[in-house]
Amino acid sequence: MCNGCNRRRYHCSRRWRCEYSAARAQALADGLLSEARRGVDCDEERFGWMMDRIHADVARGLSPAQIAQGRAGEFKVSASTIYRWVSRGYGGMCSADLRRKVGHRKRRRSPEPKPTAHGEARSYRAFSALPDEERARACEMDTVVGRPRDSRRILTLLLRPFSFQLCLLPPDAAATSAAAALDMLERAAGAGLSARLFGLLLTDNGPEFSDPAAIERSTLGEGSRCRVFYCDARQSQQKGARERNHVELRKLLPKGRGIDFDSLEGRDMAEVMSQLNSEPRIPAGHLPDRPAKGGAGIGGAPRRARGARGAVRRARHDPERPGRDPRRKGAAAAALASDESRSAQTVRVSPEKAPGGAAKRCPEPIRMGHPGSRAPRSLRKDAERPPEDPFG
Repeated sequence: MCNGCNRRRYHCSRRWRCEYSAARAQALADGLLSEARRGVDCDEERFGWMMDRIHADVARGLSPAQIAQGRAGEFKVSASTIYRWVSRGYGGMCSADLRRKVGHRKRRRSPEPKPTAHGEARSYRAFSALPDEERARACEMDTVVGRPRDSRRILTLLLRPFSFQLCLLPPDAAATSAAAALDMLERAAGAGLSARLFGLLLTDNGPEFSDPAAIERSTLGEGSRCRVFYCDARQSQQKGARERNHVELRKLLPKGRGIDFDSLEGRDMAEVMSQLNSEPRIPAGHLPDRPAKGGAGIGGAPRRARGARGAVRRARHDPERPGRDPRRKGAAAAALASDESRSAQTVRVSPEKAPGGAAKRCPEPIRMGHPGSRAPRSLRKDAERPPEDPFG
């Protein structure tokens, strides 16, 4: 073979004979094995008899799975094989003969959010176009439904800036009752405070909020007391904080426990609000404050190791560096002084002995390590240990 000849690279003048490619040979072998397995592993008469039985069962409305199970004693064919034979047109059949395969409806994609019936000016898109400061001060409003026969619904209002929840009990689920509850809040809080707390409302498309004019109309003067915006249909995540608080409310008033909302009173709502607003909750997008480095850790234990090491390293470079935490300056200074005191106590023996055989002390304290090195391990221990002689 030419591909095994050592003269091939030098442009041999002989006629090319043959060249072997392992990848091509493997592809040809795989294709030969695949071609050998295609078709039906039986004679033509047997296959025709099988297709007659399958065609009769398909005409009766049986599925390929039912045919494979019902004819298992006559021939062993899987349901997927029958599907493949029908799709290839064996026995004069096609996929249209299968009842379920052509009976499936076309899969529908998730519909686009329907616009609110209250106009584009009150839609969630218009609410999202507001500045971040205004949206952060919004109040989310919704209702909680009890038993199907209860006429009352709990009107809930969540103040976003404080994560504070209000629960009111309108007499019924009418739009006028929800507007009357907001009128009561406006009279109790006053025009100025009511505009600050409830000046921007975000709610859903429930029937109790179907009258935006009554919700916005002020009872203390002319004009409107607030602006109301509506979420898109079936998009509860657009007021996710409100829905999350409903989970906590359902812990106190669970579904399916026979709680009668018509028998609830204002005192009950006060207890519910006291319980909900007393629970610690982390606002969305915020993390709890971390304790200062070097302060108390879990269980009140002081963080000595990391704090002392970092304090010594920063204090050696620049003890008065701007931007340092003033609470750390005392710890850094104390750690540095302790390090210098231990270094100052170390001695080295001079080649020239002093009179009396006493060793001379160094004129300057020996620093253990360069300024950029880590703090001594002894600084990270709670108990003081005597200084060690590095040359002893």
